[in-house]
Amino acid sequence: MELEEVFERTGAAVYCLQSDDSSDSINQAIDILLEIPPTPVPETGENCDENCDKNYAYAESLPDPSSKKLSSKKRKSPTNTTTSSTADPFLHPSIVLSYAYLSLHLLQPSVTPLSLSLNSWPSNPSSLLLHASNLRSISSLLPSFLAYKKASQTSTSLLPLPQLEFVDLISVEDVINVRSKSTYMACLLGSLLGRHEEVEEMLKGFKVDFRIAPELWRLKAEETNVIVEGSTKNPIEIRDFLPQNYFSRLRDIFNPDAAFWEETDYSSGRYYSYYIPVKDKSDNFFDQLLKYMHSSLGKYYDLQNVKGYEIWAHTRMGGNSLGHWLHYDTDEWGVDNRKIVRHPKVSAVFYLEGEGGETVVFDEGRGWKVGTEANKFFAFEGDKLHGVLPCGGEGRRTTFMVGFWEVEKEGGGRGKGGKDGPWSDLPRAGRRSNWIREIEEVEEEEVREVVAKEPKSVEEAFEKLEDCKGDVEIPKDIDQRFFFPGEGLEYFQKNLFEAD
Repeated sequence: MELEEVFERTGAAVYCLQSDDSSDSINQAIDILLEIPPTPVPETGENCDENCDKNYAYAESLPDPSSKKLSSKKRKSPTNTTTSSTADPFLHPSIVLSYAYLSLHLLQPSVTPLSLSLNSWPSNPSSLLLHASNLRSISSLLPSFLAYKKASQTSTSLLPLPQLEFVDLISVEDVINVRSKSTYMACLLGSLLGRHEEVEEMLKGFKVDFRIAPELWRLKAEETNVIVEGSTKNPIEIRDFLPQNYFSRLRDIFNPDAAFWEETDYSSGRYYSYYIPVKDKSDNFFDQLLKYMHSSLGKYYDLQNVKGYEIWAHTRMGGNSLGHWLHYDTDEWGVDNRKIVRHPKVSAVFYLEGEGGETVVFDEGRGWKVGTEANKFFAFEGDKLHGVLPCGGEGRRTTFMVGFWEVEKEGGGRGKGGKDGPWSDLPRAGRRSNWIREIEEVEEEEVREVVAKEPKSVEEAFEKLEDCKGDVEIPKDIDQRFFFPGEGLEYFQKNLFEAD
């Protein structure tokens, strides 16, 4: 097949992907691309989208299929190079095919076609970056780590850009973006895999002063023998927490196919939560559940002055999740509108599934780690820094969170576009809120006797780094703050007013 026809067919496939996101259009694109022989075509180093394993923003730059080249969009002339070209490079059909498979959530098939683009330029950092992300999506963590590391090293060797045929189609910004993301992802996966010496060497490209200590990464988050009998300031975990009928109802409300996720637009990444006053007499399942949790935790934390509950939920696939960045639970409305920082009295996590990343909590230098387990309840004082570590595996991590607040609701509610924001009221049942019909009462349960234990911990949860003074910026869109500058926890406290 002539190269010109390859261009045209690839352009036609991309146009199908651009037109709409239906499975018919995606399958049509796949059919077109599969007609192209698996012969390597010149790879010109197209920088894949920043979120290359999640979302390709092709709509802004892709042409009509009749066009002979894939992009008519012009970019500024690259700086610090010997070229003045302004044309976007050709996008390899194998990359488009890989994206199409990913769009249908066919993770394994997405890996194979991408390797074809590496046949023509084995050290293409952009393709290596996408290849590494695809491997991570199917939980091939070690191969993914090695691919990220290779992309990082290869992109470093390209600066300054050499005199090669493809250089006029690469900008310095492209290479730096690949270097930044691939190095960061290699550090993240390397930490998860226990390759801490390699990670420390790669972190020298960034300007960071601390990282989560290898000792905490290595800590086994299994059950301890430290039973908590009464009041405590430390985190606690309770296994087999809810009676079966409460547990089953909560699982029904937040199962992966439940109406809640679509009707609240969870996939947008927007933060939203619901505030329910203690004095609320709605006589629904949430009212039953929260009173049950309140009564159980009252033995361990002083909840006498709690005036309301903030509730929200998360669901993430294991292999495709980077965890959740280190943060404090705060009154988001107060931060945004009054520039004040308030924390819940107690924060709690209820695990609906036994899959996914481990939760970490920090107090001064100490760090606790808690593993996931269905029907486990985990609680800690609400002013503590916490987050979720990344993980492998294909299981789904679904959690239900509760903040026990000693303040009444002042503001909050609708966010941009009239959608739910922080501290919204529970919606009324309707065409766009069918999920709320699931919270009708179930049979009342007495609070059971439970055994609370303190999770395992390490005394020095952060490690000081001495020689990490590089000039590469950590990519903000994936920064989990596991590696950070500044003076320990002060870094996080100073950044409380940054938007999540």
